[in-house]
Amino acid sequence: MSDIINEEMCMHSYELDNFSTFVYYFMRLRSLATTMFKWENLPDTVNPIFLEQSLLLYGLVGFAKDDVLGDLIALPAVMNGKLNIYGYPNNWRLFGMNGYNLPVDEKNSVIVWDNYNRSPIFRDLLMFAKRLATIERTIDVNVEGQKTPYILSGDKSQINTLKQIYKDISNNKPVVLTDKSLNLQQITCTPTVTPFVAGELQIIKRNIWNEAMTFLGVDNANSEKRERLVTDEAQGNRGAVFNHRYARLKPRQEGAELINKMFGTDITVRINSDWEKEVEYGYDFTVSETESELSDEQFPV
Repeated sequence: MSDIINEEMCMHSYELDNFSTFVYYFMRLRSLATTMFKWENLPDTVNPIFLEQSLLLYGLVGFAKDDVLGDLIALPAVMNGKLNIYGYPNNWRLFGMNGYNLPVDEKNSVIVWDNYNRSPIFRDLLMFAKRLATIERTIDVNVEGQKTPYILSGDKSQINTLKQIYKDISNNKPVVLTDKSLNLQQITCTPTVTPFVAGELQIIKRNIWNEAMTFLGVDNANSEKRERLVTDEAQGNRGAVFNHRYARLKPRQEGAELINKMFGTDITVRINSDWEKEVEYGYDFTVSETESELSDEQFPV
């Protein structure tokens, strides 16, 4: 953490804002991705937080019994040796963050995948975070342009004075104080036209955020609040959310079944969400004949 702080202190203000905004969105997405599922009946030797973080970062985690601990461990895995006819590894190696290594194979270990693509979604979250941060910073610049829509110019000897004037304006000071020797006639102010587009950019950002939520399997309205969401659109979006959600849940459940079969455990994994009952029993999209649209209160943005 100290290294990151030191790096940030060396940056210019705009570089720091760019970096901080990117980290902000990435950490939000990372938090949602790693709390999407709830593991139950795990032994004390398996850390569920580290388990989900490893699945996010590496795309796979291996379960095996450690002879020293005498119980299961779950660590990131690196595939070794040849693959079988289905592309599944015959041997792999578990590794810990302290240099721990454990060579295992299909007879004494089980691999749990994050998704059926067998690839980490870490890179996808980076992409979403970059897109969101780019638009957020563009909004900042556009809003800033509304406050200072002009260019100040003068002699070299007046540069520091001009910087101070700009600083005072940026700090929202009601009065700009200058020395009486300042010759205002030598200072020119060139207006610039900065169209206000932050509102449109906010809509684009919200659409990208909703796209990221759908990708993670998190429910979202996927529509602007001023628009009304018809039933078919709501069902289509909800179906996409559920499909993405189960695309990551099913590999975990299949892995848990193999773990239970190999080690005699009773490990289960489920969706860690208030939507679980709606997923299990189905969501009621029925509307009356007089109400063919779902209100914004039902699908808040």
